[in-house]
Amino acid sequence: MNLRLRKLAKAVLALSGSSVHRRDMFGANFADDLGALARTTNRPIDVIFDVGANHGLMTQYFRRHFPEARIHCFEPNPFLYASLQQSFAPDKRIVVVPKALADAPGTADFYCRENDLLSSLSPITPTTRKFPSAASKIEVTVSTVDEYVANAAITKLALIKIDTEGHEVEVLRGAEETLRRHAVDYVYLEFNSIVSTELGLPLMRAAEILEAHGYHFIATYTDSVSLADGHVVANALFSRPVRTVSPEAAERAL
Repeated sequence: MNLRLRKLAKAVLALSGSSVHRRDMFGANFADDLGALARTTNRPIDVIFDVGANHGLMTQYFRRHFPEARIHCFEPNPFLYASLQQSFAPDKRIVVVPKALADAPGTADFYCRENDLLSSLSPITPTTRKFPSAASKIEVTVSTVDEYVANAAITKLALIKIDTEGHEVEVLRGAEETLRRHAVDYVYLEFNSIVSTELGLPLMRAAEILEAHGYHFIATYTDSVSLADGHVVANALFSRPVRTVSPEAAERAL
C-alpha cells in the first residue's frame, strides 16, 4: 500500500473511532497486545483478577475481549460491591469478592471518597492531595493474592490487573509466592510517575519487585498527563518469562 492510500485508510478509521498499528508494536492497544501475547505463547487468558474493580469498567472490558475468562473482582467498598453483584449476577464466570488485597490478611481502614475512583486504604494519597475529595472511614476485610489463590485452589492465573490508588506495591508483596512460582502470566498495574514518590506510585518500585521474580516489562498505556507537574495516569504490562517459538509460529499467531 502506498503512502497516500495508507494515510487515507488511517483517516477513515479515525473518523469511525478506530485506529491501526503494526502488529509487531506494543503499547497502542492493551487488549490487542494481551491477545497477541497469549496466542504467541500458547497461554490462554482464562483466569483474571481485577484488583480494585470499582464500578467494573475493566471487568466489562475483559469480558468483551476475553469472553471465556473467569474473572475475580475484588472491591472492598460495600456500595460498589453491591453494585457489582447486581450488575454481574447473571454471569456465572464473574466472582465478586468484598475484600481489599494488600500485603497481609486481616482488617484495615478503608477511605470511601465522594469521588469513588479515589477510594483507597490510604487516608491521603498524592492523587487526593491534587484532587481533594471528602472521605468516610470504614473497616474492611483484607486478603492477599497468595492467600486467595490458596483458598480457592487456583493453580494458574492469566492476568492480575491492579488499580488500588497507591497500594499497588502492597498487592504485589502479597503475591510474592504466586510471582515466585510464575503462577501468573501477566501483571497490569497503574502508576503515576517513573521514579518520584511525590506524584503517586512510581513505576520503578513495581518493576523492581516484578523483575526480581523474572518478569519482563512489555509496554505502557497512558490515559492522561499533567505537563505542569509530570503526574501521569498510566498502566504498565509485565510478562513472566516465556518459551521461545519459531518465527513461523509467531507469524501465524499474529
